[in-house]
Amino acid sequence: MIIVTMENDGNMLRTELPKHTDDLIDDLGSIGIRKTPNEITLEKDSPYSLKLCSESVLGQAIIERLTERDDLLSLNDLCSQLYKGFDDTFKTDIINESNARGIQDLRTLFGTDIPLDMNKFTIKAQLDYAPSQLFPSRCVVEKTVPIVHEDFMHLMNAPMKPNSVIKENIDKMFYDHSDDTEHCLLLIDMQTGDGILVQSEGCEYAKQAQYIPNARRLYDYFRQEHVKEFKFYCPLRVVYDIDYEDNEVYPEDAALFYDNIKYALAEFEEPEEKDRGLMYWYHNEGDGVDDKVWSARMDVEVYDEELVGVIRAEIVGELTDDEMRTFKDYITGQLADGAGESFEQRPIGTPGSDILVSFWNSDDNWQLIREDEFDGEFPEPEEETDITM
Repeated sequence: MIIVTMENDGNMLRTELPKHTDDLIDDLGSIGIRKTPNEITLEKDSPYSLKLCSESVLGQAIIERLTERDDLLSLNDLCSQLYKGFDDTFKTDIINESNARGIQDLRTLFGTDIPLDMNKFTIKAQLDYAPSQLFPSRCVVEKTVPIVHEDFMHLMNAPMKPNSVIKENIDKMFYDHSDDTEHCLLLIDMQTGDGILVQSEGCEYAKQAQYIPNARRLYDYFRQEHVKEFKFYCPLRVVYDIDYEDNEVYPEDAALFYDNIKYALAEFEEPEEKDRGLMYWYHNEGDGVDDKVWSARMDVEVYDEELVGVIRAEIVGELTDDEMRTFKDYITGQLADGAGESFEQRPIGTPGSDILVSFWNSDDNWQLIREDEFDGEFPEPEEETDITM
């Protein structure tokens, strides 16, 4: 990526970065330099006649942003960081569109800071020079959109350029004169969790913007604090784990196993599901369901002395009709082919015999019913009509 040439006591060295630190030290030693790479700065009047060049556009962009305070070891580390990952043209564009000066700034552009003092609290913030006052606007986040790190950095370094995500969500950003409120879009870096708050004022770019450190954590905390419970009910199929021809457990008898099943469900939950339950596996990240449904878990309940299945969800705000259908389809899939299928294969110990519990079955009367529509009864299967000619 970057070729380094040096001279010492009439000996010449030509080596290319990045390389293993030990190899770089050996290269320096080969021409009699006993200093470590971090002791060799990139000053123009270097006693070693140090020169840098590159045949790649990325290498050239890096060289143009270096300062005399930078050192050879930090340059090698930077080259190692940028050697992998997304394409060189993209990384070059990020550098050229930025105001970065020096290796510290360049590393920060790509999501890696050089730690200065790990014992001190560090936060990323935009500091205004000699501000006459500090008076923040009231901003309401109308929508959050997770974006990949590369797109986040593009926005960071060129906020005034047209952006497809901002364009798609122009209607979410506006100023409300009645209560002096800015309604904004929050874009969250999927890699770092930091965010950018945007009010585009009807434009396709970030006309107003603010960097928000730890945006994902702050937004998740808000959701946990503002959820309300929402429930679906579904019929359960409980059978004894034995080979008898008739081993079904009727709902009124299954109620006796309430505690056993509750304990089994708690043991069944994966560590990753601690916060969001089944929503951890939801893959349409950033849509309305992912944004509004904080968590969803399988549970059981005794309703009118019969055991029924329950999906307990924690929801922020209200789901639209389309979002409700999407959420319902997702839960049905989880019960039929995902977590529900896995759970039904795990015997649950009871005082008499082990039991197996299914939250889904192929019977016609199986369905998820909203709590406000459930009266304790599930639809009976439609009887087949024998039509003879």
